[in-house]
Amino acid sequence: MYRKGGDFDLAIADFTKAVELDPQYYWAFGERGQAYKEQGKPDLAIADFTKAIELYADYAWAYAERGNVYRERGDFDQAIADFTKAIEIYPEYSWAYRQRSLAYRLSGKYDNAAADYYAQFPGREGFPKFPSLLIQLWKITDFFRF
Repeated sequence: MYRKGGDFDLAIADFTKAVELDPQYYWAFGERGQAYKEQGKPDLAIADFTKAIELYADYAWAYAERGNVYRERGDFDQAIADFTKAIEIYPEYSWAYRQRSLAYRLSGKYDNAAADYYAQFPGREGFPKFPSLLIQLWKITDFFRF
């Protein structure tokens, strides 16, 4: 509750108490990692997401959130690996496809980015796809962004 309200210090204190009481409480490690991420402490966030994953290997959310931290740091290969693992665990994880698409795009892998961009919309086989146009738009906007 504190984390969603923006009081990260209180959230971190509560999650720390929770993992002290139950060192196997993977969810609390993940939530504390998210609070650290939102507080701008990526190393602590990565450590907690990693611990959550060690405790629960199929924790797709923790993989995706750790991937998000790696992407924000510019470590696109590690981010892509984490998003890929999240998708392997939960193939319908649209948000992970979207985030992996962004990591591919930022690393210049536009074809992969376009494939994942469209994969985030499951069940839309008739959805019009214009990957070459999308890639060209990305290249133009990325050119001016850097």
